[in-house]
Amino acid sequence: MRWLDRLLSREGPYVARQIAELRATDSRVELAGEVEALELLRDPVDDEPAVVLNYRARRPGVAQRYFGIHGSEGEIEAYEATNFVLRDASGAALIQVERGGDVGQLHAKLREQFGVDLQASVEQVGPGDRVRVRGRLRAHSVGGSPHRREPWTVVVILDELEDA
Repeated sequence: MRWLDRLLSREGPYVARQIAELRATDSRVELAGEVEALELLRDPVDDEPAVVLNYRARRPGVAQRYFGIHGSEGEIEAYEATNFVLRDASGAALIQVERGGDVGQLHAKLREQFGVDLQASVEQVGPGDRVRVRGRLRAHSVGGSPHRREPWTVVVILDELEDA
């Protein structure tokens, strides 16, 4: 329903741009590039490094737990992310995300409760992945002190993320 929200909102559509072209703060932008990690999360299922984790688990149903009849009771979803740098040919942008919950702790708790019958999967975005980011441009830096210069020129608040 995101398309309907965008259609009915008074804000304009996301505009695809290169990072070096971004100037107007508070504009809606779409960027594509390669992910560079500032901090790493660990996938609790595969132990792979990531910056975004979308966790899904299906807990076994009562019939499966007590009678061995296959079935599941419901799906549990969780999200965890950390800020990252998105780099394209023209420059780099800091992508700010909502942190979410502790996926590793949730998985450990569910694994302890349901054991091997727990069916868990994780969609992840890791360093080196090519992604498309949609969000709002929060800040643009022209330079700064030669002693204090960040590796990015813009800061974008993440709304949507998908594979490029």
